[in-house]
Amino acid sequence: MRPETDHVEEEVYECFECGRRTDSPGQCECGGELLHIGHSRDL
Repeated sequence: MRPETDHVEEEVYECFECGRRTDSPGQCECGGELLHIGHSRDL
């Protein structure tokens, strides 16, 4: 079973080129792709 979580999942995106984080998807100012790094997923 999965543990209960009390926190609200946030939409967080990070550019793996420069490390910038934002709350909106798309492309970073440096030209890198913003990837979703919100709630962790099972592998």
